[in-house]
Amino acid sequence: MNKGEKAMAIVYTLGRGLYVNMTNRCTCNCTFCLRSKIDHVGSAETLWLEHEPVKEKILTDILEYDLTEFEEIVFCGYGEPTCRLDDMLWVCKRLKKYTNLPLRINTNRHASILAGRGCCSVIQRAF
Repeated sequence: MNKGEKAMAIVYTLGRGLYVNMTNRCTCNCTFCLRSKIDHVGSAETLWLEHEPVKEKILTDILEYDLTEFEEIVFCGYGEPTCRLDDMLWVCKRLKKYTNLPLRINTNRHASILAGRGCCSVIQRAF
């Protein structure tokens, strides 16, 4: 990283939540969305990802934290998490081996359209 560059945040903290930022992709351009106003939230220097991290890297980054310090894990960031539905579900399944923390997703609910299948029940089981 060059001097003055900000490190992209895959995982960041905000209050008692541990947040997972998996993608910049989003199906909306909401006027109220933070991504059009600032590039950081919570402990993240920047939420703009240089590239989408592989699912194994996402899990590794989450597990670097002491999960007992948090009340929940939230899939959220500057993109729509369901754009990476299969990877998100993969991470959720493995997280359950390490913690009983509640898992939450901030979503625009376009998952069914993106995935081409009725995925609400799949997400509900994962969370």
